[in-house]
Amino acid sequence: MQNKTNRPAIVNKQSFALITAALVSALISGCGTRIDAIQDTATYALFGRPDLTLTAEQIDERRFPLQYVTLGQQPRVALGLAFNDKGLYKWLSQSQEVLVTHHGRIVQTQGLKNDLAWVDNLAADPLVCLTKGGSHCQLNWRTTAQVGNGLDMAETTIQSRFEQQGQQTLNLTHTDPMQVIHWRETITTAAGEQWVNHYWLEKETRRVVKSEQTISPAFPLTVTEEIKPYSGDLNSGGSQ
Repeated sequence: MQNKTNRPAIVNKQSFALITAALVSALISGCGTRIDAIQDTATYALFGRPDLTLTAEQIDERRFPLQYVTLGQQPRVALGLAFNDKGLYKWLSQSQEVLVTHHGRIVQTQGLKNDLAWVDNLAADPLVCLTKGGSHCQLNWRTTAQVGNGLDMAETTIQSRFEQQGQQTLNLTHTDPMQVIHWRETITTAAGEQWVNHYWLEKETRRVVKSEQTISPAFPLTVTEEIKPYSGDLNSGGSQ
């Protein structure tokens, strides 16, 4: 198990407050130019709406990466990428929740009723190798995740096994059909609970463009779908 000091750190409330304050200051001053990527993201996070389906024009207007996220039975929302913190992608929602991904896997949240606090052993996650285009990836993984807030916390230790499902043509909402590699992840807990996650990796860059995933039975199944890719993934050939 990893030391807690090595677990992902998410955007804290103070950081978000600073972003928001800078945004409000710019709006009051009447500045019509682009502030920077983080503040543009904060604009969208503050003023976006659940169940919003963006138009092509709205997507083009935004200079930062976007993805749709459906958390359990909640309405689908659009999140903007605020930070790339050494491979931890920190996404902001319209109501200031934070979702953190690592090579396409959701590893942390903040602001939800039942947050995903941390996931251990991220370096050994098969998704790291698969999204980097590795040809001899270790497809088994053991990890522990903690879900909950305050005193209501639950740890789950899981065993994970990846199996390739072959190449497919995927039709996302805002893109032309793309060629993807579909990976199925079967997860089993120490208590014998079992479920299946799915990841669709774009064939050329190997970034995760769609997923259906959860790391714990205490956290809802979450669907992610790329709207606008992060340029770092297009250049480096690997999704974070």
